Amino acid sequence: MIKKTLTQSEFIEEFKSSDYKNNFSYNGLIELYNYFDNLGEDINFDMIAICCEFSEYENIDEAYKELTGKQEESIEEMREYITDNTLLIEFEGGIIILNI
Repeated sequence: MIKKTLTQSEFIEEFKSSDYKNNFSYNGLIELYNYFDNLGEDINFDMIAICCEFSEYENIDEAYKELTGKQEESIEEMREYITDNTLLIEFEGGIIILNI
């Protein structure tokens, strides 16, 4: 099996040139790449799995409502709920969560 290490630019280009180009924003893809890179282990690039396992939202309110079906709580309560139940990646312009 041939393995290739993707650079951040290649990772982003793989998404942006695919049918999944709208699943994550440019900033979201940067944060996902950084998350995978910081794991410190080799992983196989599987775009479909990434799209199934992670979701991007504009803000924490949107993610909280999607996860719980409840109305807004305080930002701290929503962040606590999400971080207690899944992975939360926050960045300028949105958040990404690991789907539960």
